[in-house]
Amino acid sequence: MDWVFFALLSALFYSVNSVMSKILIDKRFDKPFPFSIFLTIIDLMFVVGVYFVFPISWIYPSNLYAVVVGVFISYCFYFFYHAMKNDEGSRAMSIMQTYPILVAVMSAVLLGEVLGFNQYAGIALIVASSALISHKRTESGRKRSASLKYALAFALMIAVYSIATKYLLGTMDYWSYFFWSFVGVTANVPFLLSFKSIRSDFRRLARMMDAKTLVVCIIKEGIWLVGDVLSMLAISLGPVAIVSALGSLQPFFVFVMATMLSLFMPNILKEDTGRGHLLEKLAAALMIFIGIWMIGVA
Repeated sequence: MDWVFFALLSALFYSVNSVMSKILIDKRFDKPFPFSIFLTIIDLMFVVGVYFVFPISWIYPSNLYAVVVGVFISYCFYFFYHAMKNDEGSRAMSIMQTYPILVAVMSAVLLGEVLGFNQYAGIALIVASSALISHKRTESGRKRSASLKYALAFALMIAVYSIATKYLLGTMDYWSYFFWSFVGVTANVPFLLSFKSIRSDFRRLARMMDAKTLVVCIIKEGIWLVGDVLSMLAISLGPVAIVSALGSLQPFFVFVMATMLSLFMPNILKEDTGRGHLLEKLAAALMIFIGIWMIGVA
């Protein structure tokens, strides 16, 4: 089952990208849309390379649907940005991983992908791990995560995107889908820049950009590109509900990376590394691994 390997590897690349995004959001970028426009311009370099290296098909109307999906997914970054800005990266990422349960329902209704009881139970257990750490302790007790509403909105959009991706990959190859969906992402840039406030913030961002930040962003987007291609490969070959569930390993990867950075390089990224907090996240990670075993692909 090559798609299992692709799904797991994709989760790892996405996790590295998320940690780098968290650092950039905390240290450099104070607005979501100027940041997303800047990243789209960087991505354009990679996508142009894809166009010249791989055959890109024009399959009407699938390519137009892919463009629409690209426009849609470009707004996910707004919710991702605010979720990461308002909370610890590992906590925000865990809440975002509620999307597999939505994918499981939608794939059964819309795509006819009906799984067994153990597989649905495994997906539910993986998602339950997110609920475990969606609240955090304070001196007055426990309070809801500040990232909750943004992370859940992101999860819903990613679920819709995953279903659309599975459907369209049944009509076109993944390189063509990747290219045409990115056309949609790029087409949204002029619309965003038509707003004076976004345009002003983007000019300010361009003036303050330094070489070090630029290099980090290029590396980050290269990692995202690899993760995205691996994800599309997995979705094209396996059940989208299970591929999405395997993507829920991201909180574990983010947790490990964020904890290591907090302990050894706290000037770059700082998270709560108290004993109770770490045990809570480890319990969530264990639930994720049990869930993967239950869906029969671990």
